[in-house]
Amino acid sequence: MTLEIGKHCSFPDCNQLDFLPFLCGNCNKYYCLKHRTCESHQCIEIKKEKIKKIKCPICKSKFLLKKDQDPNLLINNHIINECTGPKKKCSYKRCKVKSNLIQCNVCKKNYCIKHRFHGHHLQ
Repeated sequence: MTLEIGKHCSFPDCNQLDFLPFLCGNCNKYYCLKHRTCESHQCIEIKKEKIKKIKCPICKSKFLLKKDQDPNLLINNHIINECTGPKKKCSYKRCKVKSNLIQCNVCKKNYCIKHRFHGHHLQ
């Protein structure tokens, strides 16, 4: 009967059995004391920083969203400070708004934030 205690170090050519192994939070592999840091085990996942691409719903500008960045905050800041999207008048009959218009996915007309949903501008 063999006991399954500890883990072998995942670093190539080490394979040391460690009874208190360290789990890397990036690559999810176990390492011994000597190879516990990302630098010491040359973690490949740390190099692949998870970056997402997002698009402004108004002007369709693209942005790279970093790992800990809030997409809503990024887009809101863009819309308030630098968005150069369509500046036409809202297509809703009685609305006079002329800035930050969003194109409806169904009818393809431009509407203000209040009337942007298809159900809101049918009335």
